[in-house]
Amino acid sequence: MKAYALTLTVTITFIFIVRIFYPDSIINVSHNLNLFSVVEINTREIKNVIYLYLTGSILLSYLIFHNQLLFKLIYCLLIIINIILIIFSLKQF
Repeated sequence: MKAYALTLTVTITFIFIVRIFYPDSIINVSHNLNLFSVVEINTREIKNVIYLYLTGSILLSYLIFHNQLLFKLIYCLLIIINIILIIFSLKQF
């Protein structure tokens, strides 16, 4: 279980680092999400959603302490979302 928590922590830290040292990452995420959505999403909304998501995933990782399959699946889902967010942050449009 520690491997899942460690991987989630590393990806969250990487997203924060990308956000701090690469300020255009929010523009990239906004643009890439607008390609998939019907409604236009501006960069300010995306910034709030990313910070809310990261805070929620940190809190959720502290709440998960059981060694059940459901919690492993939640960890894997959060890690996959973080990886997609990293790819969207670094991908130029």
